[in-house]
Amino acid sequence: MTHILLFFEKKSMRSMVLKNLVANRDRNKMTAIIYSLGLGFIIFLNLAQRSQVQIMGLHMMKFHAGYFE
Repeated sequence: MTHILLFFEKKSMRSMVLKNLVANRDRNKMTAIIYSLGLGFIIFLNLAQRSQVQIMGLHMMKFHAGYFE
């Protein structure tokens, strides 16, 4: 993957990046997990907020007789 993403770099730079990724594998995993959890939490909050706004809109329509069940 480093050859594809870093095709424009010198071979020594690709080698250094690869060694760095291998040496810090555990830290990289933890960082990826934390990033994924944070992103998932933000998406959850966004969906919950959209749902709440939609529910309030339907409630207001029902309250003002704009929506009949």
